[in-house]
Amino acid sequence: MQKGRRYKVAIVRRKKCGWGVVALQAIPPNTFVVEYVGEVITVAEAACRKDNTYQFELDGCDRVEYVIDAKHFGNEAAFINHSCDPNLDAICVHIERRHPALHRIALFSNRRIDRGMEVALAFCSA
Repeated sequence: MQKGRRYKVAIVRRKKCGWGVVALQAIPPNTFVVEYVGEVITVAEAACRKDNTYQFELDGCDRVEYVIDAKHFGNEAAFINHSCDPNLDAICVHIERRHPALHRIALFSNRRIDRGMEVALAFCSA
């Protein structure tokens, strides 16, 4: 993650499940693909928002205090679809940590992802 992204992905429109993200080149296993980014908000603020579709809980402590909400501010990761057989894993990464609950979400490939293949995540995996 510190070296940045080396493999390109793109947002695409799928007939079956709407928007999604595909690999533009082959991605080896155990490789950083993309960071899930967005607005960092409290759990209380997240509960007030009607649509939690783009929210990712930051569960680095005993309890969840913060959420990343990519609805208004984000990147390709916000369009990654759920799969029961995902090819991405969500990993909590602490960089320049100021608070144990504030970490970053890095999405890594858990196997080879071929060019043109959709990247997917099990939404309850982090």
